[in-house]
Amino acid sequence: MLVDSAAAGAALCETVNEHVTPGINVVTRHGVSGLMDPYMAGKSCGSDTAHLSIFGYPPTTYYRGRGAYEALGAGLELEDEDVAFKGNFATFADRTEELWGDEDPALEAKAVLSTSSAHQYVTHRRCDRDFAAEGPVLCNDLNGTTVATDLHGIPFEYPHTIKMLYATEHRCGVALSGARRVVRADGSSEVLGMLSDKITGTDPLMDGQLLLHCKPTVGEGHPEYAAAAYTCRLVEAASAVLTRRLKAHPVNEARRQHNRAVAARLADEAGTSGSNTVARKNVANLVLFRGAAKKGWVPTFVVRHGLHGLILAPTCIIKGLGICCGLRGEVCHACDPTGQESLRGATGDYHSDLMVKVRAALHALRIECPLSHEAAVTAALQSTAMTTQQASRIIDPQYNFVVIHVKGVDNAGHDRNLKLKLEMLRRSGLAMEALWSALPAGATMAVIADHSTPLGLGDHCCEPVPVSVAVKRTTSDGVLSAFPIDGVEYYSEMMVTSGALGRFRGDELIPLMKRVHHHYHYV
Repeated sequence: MLVDSAAAGAALCETVNEHVTPGINVVTRHGVSGLMDPYMAGKSCGSDTAHLSIFGYPPTTYYRGRGAYEALGAGLELEDEDVAFKGNFATFADRTEELWGDEDPALEAKAVLSTSSAHQYVTHRRCDRDFAAEGPVLCNDLNGTTVATDLHGIPFEYPHTIKMLYATEHRCGVALSGARRVVRADGSSEVLGMLSDKITGTDPLMDGQLLLHCKPTVGEGHPEYAAAAYTCRLVEAASAVLTRRLKAHPVNEARRQHNRAVAARLADEAGTSGSNTVARKNVANLVLFRGAAKKGWVPTFVVRHGLHGLILAPTCIIKGLGICCGLRGEVCHACDPTGQESLRGATGDYHSDLMVKVRAALHALRIECPLSHEAAVTAALQSTAMTTQQASRIIDPQYNFVVIHVKGVDNAGHDRNLKLKLEMLRRSGLAMEALWSALPAGATMAVIADHSTPLGLGDHCCEPVPVSVAVKRTTSDGVLSAFPIDGVEYYSEMMVTSGALGRFRGDELIPLMKRVHHHYHYV
């Protein structure tokens, strides 16, 4: 939640912090501060690698790709051998009459051997950011689609299944069912359809570029090459099957009708002084596959840090990454068994209700529970199907560590929108003040950023980010009043350079927070 890069200057940072976003300074003024390299000094990183490092898992050891995080965050249940992807509903134009149609075999073979399709242009990688109504409908209808043959009609070892769930905006979590063990009549068994995540995606990463072919990222001598080549065939076949279904889907037909109506209206108004503000709607005729990954294995968060953690993040990739690390997404099993209601209104965009996350955090920590909490607990405990383990999860506070993720500040940086960035910082500050006020004495709170997204760049950069950690104190005399304060007043890159924490890597954050919490030497 930082103002901007260090290049913004100390004077500007101080002015903004004091007069526009004072709430973000609440932790800084009550604790100790410093600079953090989320991954390592001089290396820019994505939100996924940054969070993995901040949670205490070196990306060079544990990072496999974005796909599994996106899919898990969307709610997909992944088997160990499934390969998952970060999916985009996209729009592409085809210069042939039929996509994946009956083309000349020689031309088709030439296209498959190239790194991109010679006639398929991705005009819009994001068909529409305002896709919250249509996206779930498409995902629900496409989920469970089977892929039996590749583009040449050659059968796969068994019919693979496409798993799909809606994430946010134009995004979806996608997974392809992995290896299956088949037992024969004589008792012998064989593993069929072994997949690999050592492959590229189909996303060209820019609008107006050719659709990419999926390729292995390992050579023929690698042990996973055969599985990777098989997976590439499956990805391209799955893409083709999804496109055929999308082309005829009622959602897209409604969008085509809308576009025809817009075109007719524009034709009628041609030559008049009036202007038509109704926009055309891109047809979602393609799903882009990006960031192939199996969910892999990491030591659980409780084993790594001795903390029972919760992650509050509507952004699927961050939520899924937390789940991979052993953080949970369930605020209260009694009040919200499905985990869907506690964060209603927290959308992960500019319109997100940040106070919903504050209330959810306080509820999860059993600091402030809604009035309905006791009744919900009583009703849940009276259930005849309740197991001892489930009852213990309801009675006792399950969490002693909560992560609250706010996405809108980063979005404003990518959009190079100063007004929105300041507004998101202001709202974040209000949420911080509310959370800090509600915390009991002895609780520890930290404010960090996972990376810098300067307005001038519009993308992530390698600069370190400010960090502040504070322990809630009482005004009375006693041990609590001795918790450290280093005198830094403003949460910004320039101001925290004089803080007591110095400069450190992201994977040192949680151990550092624990040392501050227990009030022993923390530098």
